[in-house]
Parts: sequence; C-alpha cells; structure tokens
Amino acid sequence: MAAPDQVFRDGQNFIVPKGASVPPFCVKCGSGEVAMVNKDIVWLDPLYYLSLVLGPGGLLIVYLIARKKMRLSVPLCEHHRKLVSRMRLATAVILIGGPAVAALMIAFGNPDSTGWGVLLILFVLLGGMITLRLQRPLSAARIDDDRATLKGACDAFLSRLAAKTAELP
Repeated sequence: MAAPDQVFRDGQNFIVPKGASVPPFCVKCGSGEVAMVNKDIVWLDPLYYLSLVLGPGGLLIVYLIARKKMRLSVPLCEHHRKLVSRMRLATAVILIGGPAVAALMIAFGNPDSTGWGVLLILFVLLGGMITLRLQRPLSAARIDDDRATLKGACDAFLSRLAAKTAELP
C-alpha cells in the first residue's frame, strides 16, 4: 500500500502528490542510472479549447489563467536525457529557422514562391508542434491542487510503483 505522500501507480498513469519525489528510475526505460531533470508539467482542462472562439489574444489570456503547473524532478537515463535535449534543439531550429527561411523566400523570391513560403510556414508549425511534444518525457493527464496525474512512463518504471488502493483519495 502506498502512503498518501508517495508516488503511486493508477493503471498506465502515475500520481505524484505535491512534495513527493519520483523514484530514481528512468521514466522512459526503467534504468537505474539516472539524473534528475527539472521539468514544468502543465495541464489544461479540455474545456480550455472551447476558448478558441476568442481568437489568439483571448486564447492566450485564458491559457495563462486556466493552466495548472507543477515543477517536477523527472528521472531520465543518459540516452533519454540526450534525446530530450536534441528534441529541444530541433524545436528551436524549426520554429526559429523555418519561418525565417519562409519569410526570405516570400520577400526575395519570385511571385510563385509566395505560395511555397506560406506552405513552408504551415509545415514548420506542424513540425514544431511535433518536436515540442517529443521533448516532453511525461505529460499531465490532470493536475489538481494536491497532486499530478502523469502519463507517458514505461511499464518498467510503473511496475516499480505501488498500486493505487481503495484507501487512497
């Protein structure tokens, strides 16, 4: 049985009470040779996406107000730490370099290159969103005032955690 202040498993998710430490095993492969990487885990209630009708400015304001965030030390092995780092670099290159190349293409290219520039911007944004997702070792299924429910950990990591019991809230 897991104590209320310890990390425990709930199916394919795991729950981290505020102030609890994640066990020192890589969340992606279960390896015991890890370093702790500080990550901000952010969660939005799915109803947030209804605010899309407010436009970009309203969407940003609602995001800043409605998001729930938890700072967490995530255990990652060397391989997965490097993978996260490479994805972070790829995201920066794609989201900064891609629009710059597209803008140059539109500004200095022939009239036919404008359509290609706009298409490039759309592909860059899609690629940026994909690499942004890949650089997160875990994602939040929910964050409450007292705990976070996280998903994305491997079975080898989850098998080391105590299962949720009926006594736990």
